[in-house]
Amino acid sequence: MKKVTFKILTGVTLAAALATGSVVAMAASGDDATPRHGKWGHGERFDMMDTDKDGALSKAELSARGDAMFAKMDIDGDGVVTKEEATKAAEARQAERVAKRAEKRFSRLDADGDGKVTKAEFDAMGEKRFAMMDENGDGKIEKGEGRKMMKHHRGPGDDEMAPPPAPEDDEAQ
Repeated sequence: MKKVTFKILTGVTLAAALATGSVVAMAASGDDATPRHGKWGHGERFDMMDTDKDGALSKAELSARGDAMFAKMDIDGDGVVTKEEATKAAEARQAERVAKRAEKRFSRLDADGDGKVTKAEFDAMGEKRFAMMDENGDGKIEKGEGRKMMKHHRGPGDDEMAPPPAPEDDEAQ
């Protein structure tokens, strides 16, 4: 076996093992918590993987999920995932996420649901967010205000809109 082929197979095997481990860990948590995204919707992924809806995930259900993940990466269907295929699959997943995020944000802005965002709708959302962040109602957002709102809005797809709150300084209080 060529050295390059061995490295690729080793990499694919490692990726598959990590993916399977991730699926098992995600399923075991019940609430689909991950360090990167927090909660994914109160067990929605668990429910999606529980194909027979018996409230438990069997090895077969987890294996099916792993098989589906591999099949999505194996674009040409030859039973091997190349680096290029893995990259294309990752790019496709990212594009889907970006499209869903954009649709969700657009829906929030489009107050009348007509498929268009007017300047008035855009400004209204800005006003609403400002009012939520201006906790003391003085017309200004001071350092420390708005952390609750920003933390609440932080989640999948909102990372660039909501920077993490600064650590609390216990000595200053």
